[in-house]
Order: sequence, then C-alpha cells, then structure tokens
Amino acid sequence: MPDQSLAQHVEDERLDALLREAERTLAEARVWSPREDAEALAAHVLGLPDGPLEPAGRPVPAAAAAELRALVARRAARIPLGHLTGRARLGGIEVAVTEDVFVPRFPTELLLAWGLSAVRGKRAPVVVDLCTGSGALALAFAHARPDAEVHAVDLDPAALACARHNAAARAAAGDTPVTVHAGDVTDPELLAGLDGRVDLVLANPPYVPTGTELLPEWGRHHPARAIFAGTDGLDVIRAVVACAARLLRVGGGLAIEHGDAQREVVPDLLAGTGAFADAESHLDQERRPRSTTTYRTADDGSTSMTTTSTAEAGLAGLRAELDRIDVRLLDTLRDRIECCVRIAEHKREHAVPMMQPHRIGIVQERAARYGAEYGVDQTFLRRLYDLVIEETCRVEDIVIGAEPTQATGDGS
Repeated sequence: MPDQSLAQHVEDERLDALLREAERTLAEARVWSPREDAEALAAHVLGLPDGPLEPAGRPVPAAAAAELRALVARRAARIPLGHLTGRARLGGIEVAVTEDVFVPRFPTELLLAWGLSAVRGKRAPVVVDLCTGSGALALAFAHARPDAEVHAVDLDPAALACARHNAAARAAAGDTPVTVHAGDVTDPELLAGLDGRVDLVLANPPYVPTGTELLPEWGRHHPARAIFAGTDGLDVIRAVVACAARLLRVGGGLAIEHGDAQREVVPDLLAGTGAFADAESHLDQERRPRSTTTYRTADDGSTSMTTTSTAEAGLAGLRAELDRIDVRLLDTLRDRIECCVRIAEHKREHAVPMMQPHRIGIVQERAARYGAEYGVDQTFLRRLYDLVIEETCRVEDIVIGAEPTQATGDGS
C-alpha cells in the first residue's frame, strides 16, 4: 500500500514558486501591484493573515494551488482584488464587499483621518456618511470613536444590503452600532431630523464623468452607478454639498472625496452656497488631488448675521473653528479671540498695531509646540493660528478704520 503522506507531499507545491508564477502572470496583465496582489490572494486561499508572507519552504496542497491559480487568472482579467477575496480593509477594520459595491480604496484612509481630527475635541459627535456603499467609512469611524452617533446613507439596494451586513458584523464584534438608512442624497428631506445637528459629514460619492476611459477594474468590473456621475462628474457631489449645508451645525466639518478634475470645481460649489468657510484641497498618497474639506459657517439665506457687525460675524466663524479643538488648547486661543474686539475698541484712541511680525513668529512657534504636546494635526493647527492672526488684524482694521486717531502708544 503506497505511503499516503509521501503521495500528498508529491502533490504539494511550494508557495514561493506559486507566488513567483502569480506575480509574473499579474505583471504581464499590467496589474499595478502584482506581488502584493499575489500574496493577498495566497493569504486568502490559505487562510493566513494579511501582510507580507514568508513563503520559503511552505507547502501548498494541490487543491489550494489550483484555487490560487484560478483567482490569479481572474485578477489578471482585471477583476478587483476585493471582489475576489470578498473583503476589504479601512481604518483598522475589515468589511465584506460584493461585486455589486465599490471596493474601499487606500486614499479614503485620509478622508477618515481628516474626519477624526475634525471632531477630536467634540464629545459624542453626530456623523453622517453619504454614499456609504459597503459602509466601510462609517464603520471605521464608529470603530475609532465609540462615542459617536454615526449614520450611513445609500440609495442602491445592493449597497444597502452589504452595509447592513457589515454593520451587524461590527456591532456583534463590539463596535458602536451604525444606523444604515435607505435614502437619496438629492432628497431635500433626507435625514431631516438631523438638520443643523450634525458635527461631520463625510462623502465618497461617484464622481467620474460619464464616458471617461478608466482602468478595467473601475470601468468594467465595478457597478457604473458607484463610479460615474453625469457629464461633468458632479451630479452627486452637487447634491452632497446641498445636503451637508442643511445637516451641519455651524462649525461642523465636511469632507468630500473626488477626482483630479474636480479640484477647482468643488471649492467653487461650496463657495456658491454661502454656507461654508474657505475650502482646503488635499492630496492623496500619490500626490494627486483627492479630497476637499471645509466647515459650516452662517446659515445660507438667513438674516441672523446681518444684525451683527462684520467683526462679530468674523469672530463667530472663528469661534466655530475653535469648537473642534482639544479643550486644553482653548484657554489661550479663545481668550485671544474673545478680547479682539475689546482691544480694537480701545485702540480707537491709541491705534497701536497689535500683531507685529515678530509676534506672528511667536504664534507659529506656539502652534508647533501645542500640536506636538496634544497630538493636534500640525497642518490644521497652523491654519488655525493663521486665522487667529488674520482675524485679529482684520478686526483692528475695521474698528480703527472707523475712527482713525494719532498713535500715542509705545508699540507693545
């Protein structure tokens, strides 16, 4: 009787050889990360953790080798990796994905990171993820911020089914439950109960202009409704902007992922509402324009701001910026802003410049020190201090300009 263990050994293949074969196949098919995808598929077949494999000497049963080759062939046909493995990772969690939903991409990690920093100092923030797809972004946020109230919205039945499955799985794993809503972002009544209450809106909507030639992974093997959005790619983004303006409280943050072509257009859409502060563009890991962020200011169309002075209106917007900073930073910053008008009023009689160049340097040094001490994003903190400087000088110009007098101070 033949030795069964010897027969099994003869049938086994070596993982290192299989990976080299898979890498060659994927490289010939112009897959952009052939080695990484080959290892991911091998880990999927063998039930190994994600990450670099140590293939030297590892045997692979014949059935597993055949399964790996079949998956490699499908990946060489440019079917997305996530659709082959049925899973994707974002923000430290794993979610299920099907062929009917968009596979979360690495650049969305930056959208998540910005959103988390935007509500760092806010307790129990209310967060809305529009065009949620698999629900990965909303669920990753809830995983990172268990105190958050997170809502995820999508219109597509397949995406909703996937998001609800993932939400149930994450809740079972101990994460704070996320509420998944069936809804259309163009509906003016969407989440109407949250109007003016939301601290953060995140959106990774379809944004590719219809007819654009894409890599097969996106152009052929993703659902078109998750990729394309009208002749200019803005059909859904326009609705996201309008929806966010309605949902966000004053000071609430908005982050929208988009493509290269929308880098200049999205800030214009935001500015056109009259509801947002100046927008900021962000590059992805490949240094491509990938998202735009901003904060809610005064209610567009309302008259509440017309009863206050220009200086007070500016201060209100700046206070909204301060609301999202770690409370340990507020003593210095809030006191600085709250006294601006009083100091400027006093300077009607003295007209002494308060923000001299050397003091601006001191403020910038403080930004670096506070950021390092409290873990606040350096780019945001520098921007905040720039706003402090700008607002201080602007308030002085407004008040002093109203009644200019001869300077009598010592310049301190």
